[in-house]
Amino acid sequence: MDKQTKNRLNEIGKKIMGGAYGKGAKDTALVYDNLSGQDIEIFLKTVNDFYIKRKKVDVEFLPIIDTFFQTLLIIYVKAHEKDPGIAEYLVISYLDNIPGTQGTALFHKYSDFVDAGHAFKNVIKTRDQILLWEVAKKLTLNYNEFLNGLLGILLLLIKCGLELKCSTTQLKAPYGSKIHSFKQLIDDNNLPYDMLVKFANSNLRNSIAHGTIWLDSEKAIVNYTNRNESYSISLVEFLTLNACVLHFPNAYLSSIATIAIFMKGTREDKYKLPTELLQFLSKIL
Repeated sequence: MDKQTKNRLNEIGKKIMGGAYGKGAKDTALVYDNLSGQDIEIFLKTVNDFYIKRKKVDVEFLPIIDTFFQTLLIIYVKAHEKDPGIAEYLVISYLDNIPGTQGTALFHKYSDFVDAGHAFKNVIKTRDQILLWEVAKKLTLNYNEFLNGLLGILLLLIKCGLELKCSTTQLKAPYGSKIHSFKQLIDDNNLPYDMLVKFANSNLRNSIAHGTIWLDSEKAIVNYTNRNESYSISLVEFLTLNACVLHFPNAYLSSIATIAIFMKGTREDKYKLPTELLQFLSKIL
């Protein structure tokens, strides 16, 4: 973990304890503090909290969250069967760069995603349309930045699981290229991983980054351009995309924690996982 990541972790801790993320987050942090130094207990609480919170999610979003979470675990397991070292890139990359690379750690992208999601949840019911529009654009940009990093890593793992040639050089490929490669790989091999690219949109991400997106409020249409090509989606669809990805950070972190428990935990530790998760894992292990 580099110095910048350590500093940001400390800053996030201060924000949580200062109430920036709400009383619930602060109370949870206090519980985690009591688990300090007990990695497995922290991992177990992360996963069990995720399963508790998912029960409170609107029913239409639950299949999306579960599929995202479970797909990450399936990809890891299949890669681990062929090369445990490459499979562990999924865990390593949360806080650290993948060996031999620079800028592949996901923590900063993940944290920006979490912050943007928190802001979105707090303004979604506002009557201030300009504020909602700006916050929604920020979340769209940040969740695509996160997926940009994650898709490259998952491409490596999937190729590893299929015993195809893979190289860390592809981690630096353009976002649009990663999306295309991912779709082609899962289509060619009939893999059910389309959820991971369903929300990925390089044209939308680039248009926000370059300021070539605008809202036709009268028609409720989002218009955007990238590389001289014009696109549009309804405002309802745009906001729905944001609502759907709000739980991705927790699902991602819980998948990492689940893998860590199976890497480092005892048999007793594993049986402390939610029954529903153990039943799923018994089918893929």
